[in-house]
Amino acid sequence: MDQSKNKGNEKFRRVAASYSVIAQVGFNCLLAFFLLNVGAYVVERIHPEPGLGPDFDYAPYRMMKHVHAPWPLNEDGFRAPSLKATAATASEHFNIVFLGGSVCLGVGGDNGAPLPDLLEEALHHQGLKQARVLNLCQGGAVTGQELAILLQYGLEQRPSLVVSFDGANDLMHPAPIGFDEKPNLPYLNKEMSALWSQVKNGSSFILPLMQTPIAHLVRRTIKHIHFHPAAEAVNSADEIVDSYIQGLDLATRISTSYHIAHAVVLQPVLYRGKKLHPQELAKVADIYQDPGRVSVRANLIYALAVEKLRHWSKTSGATFYDATQTFKDVDGPIYVDSVHYGVPQGYQLVLATLKQQGFLTYVEQLYRKWEKR
Repeated sequence: MDQSKNKGNEKFRRVAASYSVIAQVGFNCLLAFFLLNVGAYVVERIHPEPGLGPDFDYAPYRMMKHVHAPWPLNEDGFRAPSLKATAATASEHFNIVFLGGSVCLGVGGDNGAPLPDLLEEALHHQGLKQARVLNLCQGGAVTGQELAILLQYGLEQRPSLVVSFDGANDLMHPAPIGFDEKPNLPYLNKEMSALWSQVKNGSSFILPLMQTPIAHLVRRTIKHIHFHPAAEAVNSADEIVDSYIQGLDLATRISTSYHIAHAVVLQPVLYRGKKLHPQELAKVADIYQDPGRVSVRANLIYALAVEKLRHWSKTSGATFYDATQTFKDVDGPIYVDSVHYGVPQGYQLVLATLKQQGFLTYVEQLYRKWEKR
């Protein structure tokens, strides 16, 4: 009897010891995870990521919207006044809906007022006092997302002109330069697809962990590791450019059906039309393993885009402006990466290029017709 009781007590002690070890290991893991996150939070506070742009959240149709940014955002995540208020006074203004990506927002650092703001100021200076430029640009947007924004938000503003200031995302996101498997995929498409798979497969418990400070610090560190697209994910220059123009053509067809003019501005990029400053060269080397190959490929795609856009604009009803040579005579640094400007001179020179090509005169002609409506 006593022997059996002793065996039972011994078994109990072993089980208790095992659970004690498991509990201790679990506690230590939780403590380590907590301390790592505290450390990551401290790092983010002391050494925040330079040039932080807007953060994203999900949004219907356009896939995502901005929720935090270094500048004020309206209720729909745009760097613009309340769209409900502007729609209510649309008949009193010559509205211009400005579409594009993060360059139009002002991402890049201390680069002054973004292009839509400078355009509105220039038009007012020309005496077009009722001109109002609505910045409906969204970071990372390709023409498919711009089209969704135009349909969901732009048309209700009853604009007289839609401006598409873009090209970089559509032409440089697809492989072999970027990481997208094919053209005109939404920004962060792979990440969104992975999240959907996790939810579908019942592993959504992972998602909260991805929002912790340590996870953010890991993602921030990974950004500075050299990557190149998978060799099998290659799109021809024609496929990339044709997809871009197809999106623009749909925007033109919708605009003209509402008697709205459409202007397309092919935006500048680091790899075309500029003598690179050592700071800019260093940025390229920090992003790509083979900057020379990227530069050659980007120039090839952009040259083809200019040629095809000129041909397309002659028959589509849209007007086309080539801003890719804006910085050809600038020796100093303009870019902080492949597309964003780090100095106010960037936006100022783009506006000067558009003025030289007759864009402001074109807008004034539309404005005078609007006045006589």
